[in-house]
Amino acid sequence: MSALLDHLIEKPNTYWDGMAVFLFDEFDTFVTNQSISRALAAVGWSKKAARRVAICYSGVAKGAAASVIAVIQLSAKVASLCAQYYSAVRNAKSDIERLQGELGYLKATLEGARQLLESPSGERLRTSQHLRENLGGCSSRLTELETKLEKTLNPGGTRRYMRRFRLHTLKWPFESKDIDGIIRTLERYRDTFSAALQIDQAARILDISQKFVLSELPIAKDASFDSYAEAHESRCYLETRVAFRQTITNWAKDL
Repeated sequence: MSALLDHLIEKPNTYWDGMAVFLFDEFDTFVTNQSISRALAAVGWSKKAARRVAICYSGVAKGAAASVIAVIQLSAKVASLCAQYYSAVRNAKSDIERLQGELGYLKATLEGARQLLESPSGERLRTSQHLRENLGGCSSRLTELETKLEKTLNPGGTRRYMRRFRLHTLKWPFESKDIDGIIRTLERYRDTFSAALQIDQAARILDISQKFVLSELPIAKDASFDSYAEAHESRCYLETRVAFRQTITNWAKDL
């Protein structure tokens, strides 16, 4: 089904007959229009034109990638705010450096997820409910950080006023223990994203390995299912016609 949907993204106006031809060419299997209809209905579309199926499926991929990009941008924004504090405060530089370091690790991991999501082989990751939930949680946590940092950075008044007096009045809004908790939370999200990437890559490697092994298996042409190579030969399988053969043996002994 995923192969068909990927095909529909490229050719969204394909109809039933065209889809059947694609599936036959791809998998050497004939699929009826009714089966295709049921499969498409399972992903939310059941009318004759498959255009909206393709748009919907493509939207899932783009939506997941967009969510990752949004979190990347948030992490970069928080890191930028931290840099402003780093140049203005004296007593929290170590905490700021630790937070910036974790934000950098998170951003690098998410960049890897984005690249995979935008690749043709990113289907498993695109449809991962666990990934979507954690992206939402991570985004919420980063938004909270951004809000608090901006509020302390610009509590009120004009920007000109703040630029003039910020270096003298700015205070880092977190204690060391707060930063410890924030970093632990971001680490958990990062570990989740890394695990999702590793699982997807492992599944891809296993799939490739299985296909390679199957392609290397020797094939006995005349031993395939429904082969008629020996149809003209009579057969007598083991443990069959036992009583009949015993009767013949008994007759032979009586002669």
